[in-house]
Amino acid sequence: MLSVFRFRGTATFLQALASVLIYVIVLVALILAMNIAPLLGRYLFPILGLSTVSMLTISARRLHHAGRAGRMAALTLVPLVGILVALGIAFLPQKRAHLNAHLGARAAGYVAIVMILCLSLWRVWWQPFLIVNDSMKPTLLVGDVVIVALEGTTRHGQVMAVRAQGRVVVQRVMGLAGDTVAVKSGQVSVMGTPLLQFPNGRLDEVMGPQGPDAIRPRCENGVVGDGAICSASQLREVWPTGNAYQILNIETGFADNFGPVSVPAGTVFLLGDNRDTAIDSRYDTNAMGLGFVPLVDVVGPVQRILLSSSGSSLLQIWNWRWDRVLGAVN
Repeated sequence: MLSVFRFRGTATFLQALASVLIYVIVLVALILAMNIAPLLGRYLFPILGLSTVSMLTISARRLHHAGRAGRMAALTLVPLVGILVALGIAFLPQKRAHLNAHLGARAAGYVAIVMILCLSLWRVWWQPFLIVNDSMKPTLLVGDVVIVALEGTTRHGQVMAVRAQGRVVVQRVMGLAGDTVAVKSGQVSVMGTPLLQFPNGRLDEVMGPQGPDAIRPRCENGVVGDGAICSASQLREVWPTGNAYQILNIETGFADNFGPVSVPAGTVFLLGDNRDTAIDSRYDTNAMGLGFVPLVDVVGPVQRILLSSSGSSLLQIWNWRWDRVLGAVN
């Protein structure tokens, strides 16, 4: 078993091929499990981490067996491409073994192993999600990747990830079972108590396509062309408990007046922070809204922003919003 963590030595063709096949089997099982039973599928992540480590180290030793340095094995960590790299390494012809491993490369490899195992174990308790729409501006921006805890209680004012309409949606919990929720002139009331709202500046953005779906923001200052400033009023919404966060108010519309409704048992009522664009619990599921969301469809609370990109892809590192990395979500 400890040979899985060893970079020194050699590996046969069959060992290298077996490591790739095991990795592929675990990866396919994980993908299927996350679609069928996500809460159980998360326990496959540590197994995927071990199979990743096995493919990495055996590929390095297989390179040694082919008379080459093992540093190219690092490419096996590249998603999907790594499988092809590992297969290519497995089929290298055997030559005089190269056993003079570079100490720095070996040390870097062990650091990678520790990181892989820690992240794969940590994934039992959390799940990342990419924000692809603007329903939670200004709290969450298009291109944010958020960390969602897979355990935790559901509380008023909490930003929550839920499954709805065959996708994962992030909104804010405004009503629990038994609560009466209403919206009047854009102001939310829970159990007859209005949530206080205070003007708090503006959100200014450059008009243009945002995120992988190339959506464009809605502006309070009218229709503006690409490159112009799109502006919207920000409000600070405060619960009686003191929990506070920012929301957007773009225009006065029919969704600014809603209810009152009573939240049924076993469900939650959610609103987006971008109140004039969010298709949330104010809209029935027949209208592609959320309606009352069953608790069984709650994934978990959003805790932090893992990373954030203003570009069309997370691979565009030059477009990362570094000031949002690991930022807390209120």
